[in-house]
Amino acid sequence: MFDFFDTLRKKTEEERRAIALSFAFLVTFLIVVVWLSTLYFLSEESKEQRVRSGTEVKDESLSFDIFLSDIRDSFGSIRSQIEELRK
Repeated sequence: MFDFFDTLRKKTEEERRAIALSFAFLVTFLIVVVWLSTLYFLSEESKEQRVRSGTEVKDESLSFDIFLSDIRDSFGSIRSQIEELRK
């Protein structure tokens, strides 16, 4: 592990920044994937508990679909704002 850090220290600052940025994106991506997967599994677990208890089960996939559409809309508006700035 220390050898890896030594090789990083020998690289130029530009290369180190690129490696740090890549690592930050990777960690962020993994956190988002874990977060979204836990949301899905928690909603499925909650649905199964309601089925066992005999209470009414609503379609929870709709709420997740709404969540995903909100994320898509947000990214779409960000994308359009970036395109306007480029003009």
